[in-house]
Amino acid sequence: MANQEVQREIVKCIGMTSPGPHAFVLVLNLSRFTQEEEDSVNHFTSYFGDDVYDYMIVLFTRKDDLDYEGLTLDDHVRKVPKPLKDILRRCGGRKIAFNNRASGAKRDQQVQGLLDIVDDIIQQNRGKCYTNDMYDEAETVMLQKEAEIRRARKERKQQERRQIEREVESKYRKELARHKKDEEDMSLRVAELESERDYHDSKANKLNNEIDKLRDKIADDKRHGKSSTHLERKLRDLEDELDKLKSKNKGSDVHRELKKMREELDKTKKRAKKMQKEKEQQMEMRLQEQERRFAEMQKPREEVRQNVEQGNGLDSLVSGIVSVGKLIWTGISKLF
Repeated sequence: MANQEVQREIVKCIGMTSPGPHAFVLVLNLSRFTQEEEDSVNHFTSYFGDDVYDYMIVLFTRKDDLDYEGLTLDDHVRKVPKPLKDILRRCGGRKIAFNNRASGAKRDQQVQGLLDIVDDIIQQNRGKCYTNDMYDEAETVMLQKEAEIRRARKERKQQERRQIEREVESKYRKELARHKKDEEDMSLRVAELESERDYHDSKANKLNNEIDKLRDKIADDKRHGKSSTHLERKLRDLEDELDKLKSKNKGSDVHRELKKMREELDKTKKRAKKMQKEKEQQMEMRLQEQERRFAEMQKPREEVRQNVEQGNGLDSLVSGIVSVGKLIWTGISKLF
């Protein structure tokens, strides 16, 4: 693997595990420990620091070969080359062997055994993950990327919110405007009818008052033997005027129309109120759906790690981490 490719793979590893891993797993084949593998471990420790041994587990593959020969893992490590014994000694003797062909419960037991060792490492290191200058610088870059994602999401959310508000407003604008226009027209008509009603009622009351006063005056004149011819004539004129006003039935028509108009106005207000409530519910529903959608998004850290894993944004991560120099590492082994 070319140095540049190794560098990108290791930077990718650092980015994906930032702020630092709780364990490193060195995967080796039981049947051999080559010079190339020894060099790879040396380069790895020179890059990550000797403290990495406090977090290292050696995992041997092909345990089925040991089982076939009736040997234990301890039997095997007694015969391994001295450089490998030194590695095992420096990582506290943490080792495990996996049967490549294991399946079902046996495979699960192997995995659990590895996880138990990881738990022991976490306890020994008091829960602290491994870190060095490389990880510290990577974490700074990762935090910057997280902040960028949060800012971008916030802006996108605000833009979507404005779009939702525009769409809902547009949907109900015409209907609400029509209801408002109807309400204004009806309110104006009610005011006109009330004014007309008041005019007719006032005129009828005034005529009744004048007629009552004239009748009293004529009665009083008669008691005193006075002539009331001109008063009686005026009384008849007022009574005729009142009869004409009543015969037109204008006042009753106004009252009926006013009652009907008020009922229509009340219905229009209720329809407008119902539509306004529907608009508010629609707005709330869409905004809640937006909240759910954003809440279900990956956490910023997870998105950054996914981008790093896919190779997106590695350049900025590389520029934020010190140079790998002459490190030659044959790659990062993956168990599963």
